[in-house]
Amino acid sequence: MESEGSCSKELDARIRYRLRMCIWKQWKTPQNRIKNLMKLGVDKDTAWITAYTGSRIAYMCQRRVMNFAINKEKLTRFGLMGLMAIDYKKPVKVISEDEKFMKQIEKWAVEE
Repeated sequence: MESEGSCSKELDARIRYRLRMCIWKQWKTPQNRIKNLMKLGVDKDTAWITAYTGSRIAYMCQRRVMNFAINKEKLTRFGLMGLMAIDYKKPVKVISEDEKFMKQIEKWAVEE
């Protein structure tokens, strides 16, 4: 049986891979793909070759260019928090919008 850490790493890798696939598909046209790859630091020639390759989405998202352009650090900056960063022992309290609204009203009442 796999340890909890290696299972989380594998799931993180798969989630990043699927996100790259969603991003690639969202770009739709080769022109948009070139433009966005260049924004992410890929040189023009490599971006052009990658955008016009015509390969399957899954294959493209496993290539080095996509892994360089949309790497783990960039996904973290975009807001993807890996499973290893989550503290499962710490309880999470979810506050509904109604509770937030009521707390804000109480705060305003105290200020007046």
